[in-house]
Amino acid sequence: DVLTRLPNRQGAGVRLDRMGLDDENPRALLMLFIDLEGFGKINETHGRAVGDRVLQHVGYLLTASLRERDWVARWGDDEFLLVLSNNDRQDVAGLTGRLRDQLKALPVDDAGPPVPYTHLTLPTIYSV
Repeated sequence: DVLTRLPNRQGAGVRLDRMGLDDENPRALLMLFIDLEGFGKINETHGRAVGDRVLQHVGYLLTASLRERDWVARWGDDEFLLVLSNNDRQDVAGLTGRLRDQLKALPVDDAGPPVPYTHLTLPTIYSV
């Protein structure tokens, strides 16, 4: 994805295919789908330039929050996919809580007041 410099949905699919996940090669893997609820209001209220900066901040935050063996992709407009290896649900609950707090603390401004920009929906967890 040019904006966030993360793999896009197609890139994520390729990466998942390369991981060789099947019944004969199981892995402890969790996928978290993150949807930034209310994101459309940011574009409508503050303009697309601010919305783009929000997506860049979120992409950076997600990347910085992961371990080397984990990865993130931009799945859609305001959706991200986190792929986490060898985690238990307690670890994931801690990660999602930290992400929620960090996103609330990351205001994006456009030479004006900070933009309180998201109610983060976390997570839908699928274990593969």
